[in-house]
Amino acid sequence: MKTKVMSLNLEVVKISDLPERELVKVDEWVLDCCSNGEFINTNRYLSYHPRSRFSDDSIVVVDQRSRAVKGLVMAACLSTNTNHIVSHPGTTFAGPIFKSNQRVDEIDQVLGLMLGYYESKYRVVEFRLRPTVYASQPTEEISYFLMKRGYRHEYTALTNIINLTSISCTDDIFQLYEPKRRNQVRKCIREYDYSISLDCRLDANIWGSMNANLASKYGTSSTHTFEEISALKGLFPQNIIACEAQRSDGRYGAFALVYKFKNVFHTQYLDLNYELRTEYPNLLLIHNLIEMAIGEGFKWFSFGASTENRGKMLNTGLYNFKKGFGGGRILQSAFVKHSSHDS
Repeated sequence: MKTKVMSLNLEVVKISDLPERELVKVDEWVLDCCSNGEFINTNRYLSYHPRSRFSDDSIVVVDQRSRAVKGLVMAACLSTNTNHIVSHPGTTFAGPIFKSNQRVDEIDQVLGLMLGYYESKYRVVEFRLRPTVYASQPTEEISYFLMKRGYRHEYTALTNIINLTSISCTDDIFQLYEPKRRNQVRKCIREYDYSISLDCRLDANIWGSMNANLASKYGTSSTHTFEEISALKGLFPQNIIACEAQRSDGRYGAFALVYKFKNVFHTQYLDLNYELRTEYPNLLLIHNLIEMAIGEGFKWFSFGASTENRGKMLNTGLYNFKKGFGGGRILQSAFVKHSSHDS
């Protein structure tokens, strides 16, 4: 489906209508260092979802003559609610994507075209924006234009995050930690013998253990199945890594699955062998991950959101666990607009 706006010399094209070679070009545009997109916003990443889970309605705006990409939105409806479009229900964030070198009036016009496309089709339009700190420089013009067009914050997620830019040595890392956390990490280093693997293979048994812990503690399960995350890791081996703490006797201690974004080192999943919880292998693993993130030049270390139910509930236990490592807390915003038209 294509919607032409001749006065702007722009064209809206559904991602699903693009041939494979064009999809590759669009993904490359998203991954460019100048765009506000991340690898989780590419078609290559999002296509792992079963077709029955979502009804995809992702779009790209191109120049009619040059076919150059001017912006895109990866978005879909849940199969249970086709009146509500979200960018994107299968990722943490996937708002409108632009490049930092685009003129602000061009962004305004392209965004207006995107919004018009979705508002004409859906009763509820929701944009989950990438947090500002993910960018090399603060960029909030998208938020400005959304609010200008009647979008508002309907919910926000509270995310724990550490600024790594001023940390130069291990002592600096320990100074970040709350005293209790500092002592726990040092105890694990001093009293126990763990080896840390910072890029190991995915283990189905560990994934199963993690899901058992998620079910018993939070009544939930991992977003991805083992088969899905294995496939994604195969597609993005530089961006998705598995890490493990193992005791010297071979016992599993702790696990982390890391997503490496452009500027942010993010712990997508964390797990602990609770039989060894008094030895704190999970804390030692996270300590090593922070060292790894600093060594690789990342600006931020993210633990992800500590809120549930679309930001309405703060999981204080999870929040305080993450807060023990120091750092700050940021909001991850979602802008929503409701329409009364029939879809």
